[in-house]
Amino acid sequence: MPALLAAADDKKDGGQEPRRVKSRTEGGSTDKKLKGVSDQGLRRFLLVMVKQLLKVAQGMRELGGCLFDTCLCPVDGAEALKMAEQTHNYAEAVKRDGKGHLHGAPYIWAFAGLLAGLRERGDAVGAQNAKGIVDMMEWLDAHGVEDKMEMIRMCRLDKTYDKDKKRITFVLRDERWRQTVIACCVQAGMERKQGKAPASFMERELQEYVVQLLEHQTLTGLHVGLMVNVSLRPLQAILLLCLSAAPPLL
Repeated sequence: MPALLAAADDKKDGGQEPRRVKSRTEGGSTDKKLKGVSDQGLRRFLLVMVKQLLKVAQGMRELGGCLFDTCLCPVDGAEALKMAEQTHNYAEAVKRDGKGHLHGAPYIWAFAGLLAGLRERGDAVGAQNAKGIVDMMEWLDAHGVEDKMEMIRMCRLDKTYDKDKKRITFVLRDERWRQTVIACCVQAGMERKQGKAPASFMERELQEYVVQLLEHQTLTGLHVGLMVNVSLRPLQAILLLCLSAAPPLL
């Protein structure tokens, strides 16, 4: 391991050469332990790590299918446009009022945008459903941020691989609200998604990486981490999947 160099200040040290500070690992046992790890051991370590990440990702997709309601809507649909508008308004309000703002979480604004978009459908979503949307909007107007965050656990608008569609995901505490919003989305022509989502691009990259690890008999080199003789793109997928593996806060 390279030694750590502490640059000397000209005024304090009179322009002397930078003093050399010995690192903890220099001359210690860490290098010896790394030298004792075989290529086969490293390959097995990476294989186990990637398999575990794939297992976690699959579990997260199963959990998401149980917790979240998901619908696909047109990118230029009223719901997507209103949700994007409300999310932008939230960002502007937070920027204006700073850290001490009282606007709550962005998803309550996104949900208000979803309701506004559905309201524009009028009776096309059914007279009873349309009345339910109006009732929800009146409830939001009459209650404070804390009550809204208690009722609306999550609502967001995301991109999809299909550039012509957006994904609406929401979690509502009240079952009547949930059933009304789902019914309105379906009546509005949205595609409701149920069950476990398909594997993401990053998961597929990791699955390919498992195949590469099984095919390659050796790994080469240790230099600023693990350097392997296979493609580095799956390694980037590992890091991204680690960052995205935590479940969203409800």
